[in-house]
Amino acid sequence: MGKSAVWRHFKLDEHNSNIAICKICPTGCNDSRVCRNSNTSNLWTHLKRKHKPIYNKLLPNDEQNQSQLVVDQDTQILRLNSKKLSIESIDALIAGMIVDDIQPLSIVEDDGFGRLIDSAFPYYKIPGRRYFSQYIKRMHDEKKTRINQIIRAS
Repeated sequence: MGKSAVWRHFKLDEHNSNIAICKICPTGCNDSRVCRNSNTSNLWTHLKRKHKPIYNKLLPNDEQNQSQLVVDQDTQILRLNSKKLSIESIDALIAGMIVDDIQPLSIVEDDGFGRLIDSAFPYYKIPGRRYFSQYIKRMHDEKKTRINQIIRAS
């Protein structure tokens, strides 16, 4: 098992080391067995969906969510010195890009986009276009409600 904080809530299956078992879920819960595929993305996703309060406690605080671009003076290579952003922050950034740049929802399923996100945020598993369709609709509904409240107040 790795050093990631998520491992506090999972153990490896005795018979299959590619399966992690959630220590929080009740025994027999089908969702308690999570395929880990040599990384923790699925484990983080399980905590986010099934155990939100615990997931939120494991996230780094806002001060640690800062990303910096750093130029290595010896090699002149630009690298992203990134701290872990919350899943919600990355979802919001992707949805915002889709809306602002008038991109098709299918961009989240493109190979190049997947490689870009995987390079920047290796712990993040990109949801499908249906998720972002619903996410963008919620963003729209929330903004519409705020605008209506402002209009009514004036």
